[in-house]
Amino acid sequence: MKEVEYSNREIDKEVMSISKKIDEIITNNKSQFELILLQTTAHNHRMTKIEMWRSLLVGCWIIVTLFVIPLVVYSNNLERNILKEKIELNQQAIKFLQNNNK
Repeated sequence: MKEVEYSNREIDKEVMSISKKIDEIITNNKSQFELILLQTTAHNHRMTKIEMWRSLLVGCWIIVTLFVIPLVVYSNNLERNILKEKIELNQQAIKFLQNNNK
């Protein structure tokens, strides 16, 4: 195998060439990293908004199921009971009037 001798100038050129290539790779990686960081930040911002909306909807659902529906059911039952009492009172009044008219 032959030994090849390089001059200092040739070695310096090769080192500079390799150094430039490494700098280009680093610059390229930095720009790709910045792009990924930008996309990730935008994605996280959108996800934060979606999670806030989801939390709001879940909170509304809890309020509706725990408070509004039972309140509606209770008021409906209360109205039924009041109507039943009125019907009973009317029936008693009718019987009373029928008994007095005889």
